Amino acid sequence: MSDLVIEFADELAPGTKKQVEAALAGLVPAVVENLREHRKINRARLIEYFLNGAAPSSIDFKRARQNANALKAVYAGTQWLTAAEIGAQLGELTGKKPANPSAQASRWKTLGDVFAIEHDGKDRYPRYAFGIDWRPLPVLKDIIATFAPTDPMRLAAWFESTSAFLGGRRPREVIAEDGVKVLEAVQDLRLQQAR
Repeated sequence: MSDLVIEFADELAPGTKKQVEAALAGLVPAVVENLREHRKINRARLIEYFLNGAAPSSIDFKRARQNANALKAVYAGTQWLTAAEIGAQLGELTGKKPANPSAQASRWKTLGDVFAIEHDGKDRYPRYAFGIDWRPLPVLKDIIATFAPTDPMRLAAWFESTSAFLGGRRPREVIAEDGVKVLEAVQDLRLQQAR
């Protein structure tokens, strides 16, 4: 994002200039959020326009219900944390408050060490992806790479689903104690899909 540059008239008193600058700086996040929301609304309107009145079938309703139930299970199955919350936990553990608490988790996501799903306009990271040291479990990178390419929500849904390979347990329940077994479950899934 580029910087916002506003020139003030020379007649403003220095104190007034600082007040105006502070007020404008406080408005920027609200304006950015408003733009994001506006884009979402426009996207929804475009989809509605292109549907051109097409009515969903009973199968569409069934799939939508199944998807909604899967989403509920994903959200209820673990604690979903923002990057800032993870940064704060890391800071508490190390005794150093990070300048930008969101930076580390965002960096891990970029490197493929962890995944996140978007909820309410923010990336949310699953608690099960992190060890007691608040760092991504090392095996998670291999699991993500083996599962790829896929939507993070599908990956989250897989972690929430029971697995015969894992004795009927969910991958999220097993990953901390036996990450290699969870990686093998993903590899087995890929082999089954390739057949």
